[in-house]
Amino acid sequence: MTLLTVNAMSQSLMRTVTFNVYLPSDKVDMTGNLIAKPPYKTLYLLHGIIGDQNDWLVGTRIASIAKHHNLAVVMPAGENQFYLDQPDHMNNYSQFIGKELLDLTRNMLPLSHKREDTYIAGLSMGGFGALHNGLKFHDNFSAIGAFSSGLILEDAVASTDESPVPFQKRSYYKAVFGDLTTLLESDQNPAYQVRQLAKSSAAIPQLYITCGTEDSFLEANNNFVAELKANKVPHTYETWSGGHEWAFWDKSVEKFIDWLGLEDDRSGVASDNING
Repeated sequence: MTLLTVNAMSQSLMRTVTFNVYLPSDKVDMTGNLIAKPPYKTLYLLHGIIGDQNDWLVGTRIASIAKHHNLAVVMPAGENQFYLDQPDHMNNYSQFIGKELLDLTRNMLPLSHKREDTYIAGLSMGGFGALHNGLKFHDNFSAIGAFSSGLILEDAVASTDESPVPFQKRSYYKAVFGDLTTLLESDQNPAYQVRQLAKSSAAIPQLYITCGTEDSFLEANNNFVAELKANKVPHTYETWSGGHEWAFWDKSVEKFIDWLGLEDDRSGVASDNING
């Protein structure tokens, strides 16, 4: 397997950032011929709270799954900031994830530049980030995978600083989301983004959403899916037994990649869920 750790200067974040990249570039058949030929379809994969760019490699079979589908995977770090822009602090994570990271990786690696070959997904905080940035940069991504998404905006609005959990304190939410009094009707809210995009002629990415039936985020994900239905936005929503845990996310990312309809070299068959 070809696994790269990249250190690069980000103008959006005004510092050097580190991200991992899996490439199927070393796949050869028994005679030494290259199997996976560039440019590669690419998944930008986001981790959850208190995680980093190594989480998906450690917690799941993502490299093995991507290998079978000739898929490149880019795994950046989100540093507990929900992949949102915070221009007052020069932390423009949204601009980095949705635009700059695509430019960086496409300039240095043999990745496809086509929207239909470019996907974004994530778990928990990263599920929120995938929804927010996939919808915000809908011209860049053709599909979004959101697993156990941390759709916590209602909690943020109602929060106080009395919680013993640092990531549930009002001060933390304000640092990440900004003005909480306007949060629900802002483009930082994926439900608000859905409503606005549904009114436009924008090409909304295909949506694949999962949540475990024992996950505390289940109600929030159900509510978001209800918003999709109300606005007639096509989507796939799957729930099954599981909590907020790596076993669930490992299965989710595998199902998402299968759902994309990419060729699986274990069977030689490509399905037609999205691209045909």
